Amino acid sequence: PVRAAIQVNPLMTPAPFDGLRGIIFDCDGVLLDSYGANVFFYNALRSHFGLGPMNQEEEQYVHSRHVYESVARILPPERYREGLELRRDFDYRRVLPYLRVEPGLFELLAWLRGIRMPMAIATSRTDTLDMVLGHLGLGGYFSPMITSFKVRHAKPHPESVHVILDAWGLRPGDVAFIGDSGVDQGAARGAGTRFWAYKAPSLEADLCIPDFFTLRSVLSRAWRWGCFPG
Repeated sequence: PVRAAIQVNPLMTPAPFDGLRGIIFDCDGVLLDSYGANVFFYNALRSHFGLGPMNQEEEQYVHSRHVYESVARILPPERYREGLELRRDFDYRRVLPYLRVEPGLFELLAWLRGIRMPMAIATSRTDTLDMVLGHLGLGGYFSPMITSFKVRHAKPHPESVHVILDAWGLRPGDVAFIGDSGVDQGAARGAGTRFWAYKAPSLEADLCIPDFFTLRSVLSRAWRWGCFPG
C-alpha cells in the first residue's frame, strides 16, 4: 500500500526537513494559477479550426503537459503542424490577465532567499517562462530555470531535475521538488529527490502542502531548530 503523505501543518515534527539544501518548483499550478490561462490559449487554438471548447479531461491534460503533447491532444492529427505554427505566432500577452500568483508565494520566496536557500524551476513550459515571471514580479528568485526547451526529455523524465542538481552540486536527497501533478511526481521520483505535492493530496508524496503560508511557517521553525543550513 502507498504511504499517505504527511500534511504540512504547524504542529508537525520538523524531521522531514532534515538536511534540506535546495528546493525545485514546478511553475504552473505551483508558483502560479495558470489553469484559466491554459484553457483560454488552447480553446483559442481549437476555435481557429472551428472546434468547440475542451472538455474537463482535456483541460486537465494541457495544464500539466508541454505544448507539443497538448496540441497533439486537442487538435486532429492533420491539424497538428498548423496548430504548432499558430502557437509560434500567438501573442502570449493575451493570456497574462488570466495568470495569478499563488497566495503566500512572495512571502515564502523572500524568506528562502533571506536564508540563502537555492531555488530553481523545472517546468514543462517552453519559451514563455521569462515573460510570465517578469509580468508577475517573480524574476530573480530562481537559478537555474529549466524549461522543456533546455533538455532532451521533458518531465516526467528526470533530466531537468538532474540538470539542476548538477548545477547546484547537490545530491538528490538534499533537495525537494514541489509539484502538483503526476508528471512532477515522476520527475522527482526518477531523480531520487523528495517530492512535496502542492494542493494535490492524491499524489504519492512525502509531504502535502496546503498553502505557502503554512509551508513558510513550518520551514521557519525547522530552520530555527537547525534542521537545514541557512
